[in-house]
Amino acid sequence: MKPNFITIFLSLCLGLSAMPMQVQGASYDSIFSQNRAYQATLQSEGDAGVNAFRLTVAPADRLHEPLWQSDFLHSDYFAGILSDDGSAFVFVNDSYQDDEPVVTIYHRGEDIYQIIGRRFELSAAQMEQTPSHRLWLARTGITADFMRRNDHLWVRIVTMGGRQHLINTATGEFGETD
Repeated sequence: MKPNFITIFLSLCLGLSAMPMQVQGASYDSIFSQNRAYQATLQSEGDAGVNAFRLTVAPADRLHEPLWQSDFLHSDYFAGILSDDGSAFVFVNDSYQDDEPVVTIYHRGEDIYQIIGRRFELSAAQMEQTPSHRLWLARTGITADFMRRNDHLWVRIVTMGGRQHLINTATGEFGETD
């Protein structure tokens, strides 16, 4: 499987270990928070050929003491970003679809927020069409990162044209950008 753009980008720009894995091949990987204090791992929970996976977040130095766990809703590859406090894991799909999740936020193992493409209010002219995908994320700079504002943790998604979108990791609600 070829690594996709966002995975390579996250690995290079954010210093994350986020290379994709072919989960059906039972090859597992880890993703670290930017400060490397927390680690997210994926474990298969299904029989061969069944896509049932568990996301586990733990302190990087105490993997046997998970902070939280959650079902992992994506079966094609394991990639994303993990917050520096270990409270949120965010998967951002580089391929845009109006009525399918393009961002999935896992919050402390209690909540999963799936945000469909239409919520980002992008027009076809704001995206790049490839033979197989509509690309919607910024082509340069950081496309997804975390920030704290008003005592809340937000994920910032940057789309083509540099438009920024803030999403509260605890509620899945969009916030105002400055």
